[in-house]
Amino acid sequence: MSAVSAGILGAVLLACGGEPSPVELYGYTPEPADGLPQIDQALTPLTTACSWDSGTGIALVTVESGETAVIAKRLVDSAVIVNGVACGAATTTTLKKVSVVENSSATGDETVVLDFLNGLFAVGSSAGVGFDIDLGGSGADTFAIRGSSSADRVTLGASGFTTNTDTTLDITFANIDDIVVTLSGGNDVFSAQGSATAGAAYTGDNLVVFGGDGNDTLTGGDGDDTINGGAGDDIIAGYAGDDTLNGDAGNDTFNEGSASNGADSITCGAGVDTVNYGSRSNALIITMASGADDGENGEGDDVKSDCDNLTGGAGNDTITGNALANTIDGGAGNDTLTGGAGNDIFPQGSADDGSDVIAGGIGNDLVDYSSRTSTLTVTMGDATANDGESGEGDNIGSDVEWLDAGSGNDTITGNDADNSINAGAGDDTVSGGLGNDEIFGGTGVDTLNGDAGDDTIDGGGDADVVDCGAGEGDIGFAVANGGTRVNCEL
Repeated sequence: MSAVSAGILGAVLLACGGEPSPVELYGYTPEPADGLPQIDQALTPLTTACSWDSGTGIALVTVESGETAVIAKRLVDSAVIVNGVACGAATTTTLKKVSVVENSSATGDETVVLDFLNGLFAVGSSAGVGFDIDLGGSGADTFAIRGSSSADRVTLGASGFTTNTDTTLDITFANIDDIVVTLSGGNDVFSAQGSATAGAAYTGDNLVVFGGDGNDTLTGGDGDDTINGGAGDDIIAGYAGDDTLNGDAGNDTFNEGSASNGADSITCGAGVDTVNYGSRSNALIITMASGADDGENGEGDDVKSDCDNLTGGAGNDTITGNALANTIDGGAGNDTLTGGAGNDIFPQGSADDGSDVIAGGIGNDLVDYSSRTSTLTVTMGDATANDGESGEGDNIGSDVEWLDAGSGNDTITGNDADNSINAGAGDDTVSGGLGNDEIFGGTGVDTLNGDAGDDTIDGGGDADVVDCGAGEGDIGFAVANGGTRVNCEL
């Protein structure tokens, strides 16, 4: 029965003086990304009913061959329910521990879902472990956790799980083949790197994580993990292992750590996403398209073609963009940066960051020195490594159309394309070269030359010298305070 039909049935029963509706008892839940059974569905009761010892406060859940047990809190009275059936008189406030075991004769694939969507249980105190899960026996058994609707913090380690901010080991498990963690609303934090309480990093190859709708921070273990960001602006790190990382919707960031950490497959999804190798010191070779040959030598990452932005490290990196509007930041080192078919941006940082070779590719591409304060000398498209600060040795290609300079007294020469040159602050000298250029002087006393082409020049209002050049449709304006303007039609 669906949640909607259950709600309709419940309303009819209440009107007739019947039992509370399934909605009142169990609550509506969103369709979980994990695809496992949920608490507002008509679930088959377990063959062996859950029992509760009021003296010890321990509930015992036994699963038989092929059964699925969904353990949750009932909204109307905070009772502990298993597949919709109350576990004796246990409530989430009187419960001390839940022990889940598999019948020793079970041979099928069993699943246990610990569902906190209706609220957390009052477990995990100094009295001992909150949940013991042991699905010993044959078959491929799954243990799943679903988070609450609030912002959850879940840590997985070699010893088990801790939930939220307590320092008690809340969940232990044994004989589990697959672990699934599904977070819900809220800005959740999940890590499988362990803690002082949860033990060392989890090393199994059986972990699947779903991030939910918030801006989540999701960190894998040291095995081969699958992490799905879900909606929201998520931060995802796979850590060691050959991980499958999916950003889904939102502006996601994938952090690839400080060293080669396994062959990761990175699918960015919708939104403007960034793959970040910024902590690396070894050389990188990355092509932002499908193909498992990205990262350091032999690393074997696969940065998919739906990823928008990429940040390199301190090595001599070779980075090639794709058909999207990429932002490619090579970082320190002598980098070779190539855009694709989109309008790409190549940030150059706040200081000399190595001798970079920059090819824009198709589209209107921007080399951005706007954070610089030292003097720049840039000749776009002369095939010579003489661009940037003194001795920097950048080489800006003829297929780069746009350039933003910094606050120094810069000298900028355009190429044959239709350039857009923003000189920024400082007393700058700009020559547009061929093409129909746009030149913006910014603050400072600038000398701005359009050269050939139909150029538009904005001096910025200081005592600038504007020479529109040889074109027939040149426009020169914002010249004031004693500046001059020549060869401008308008």
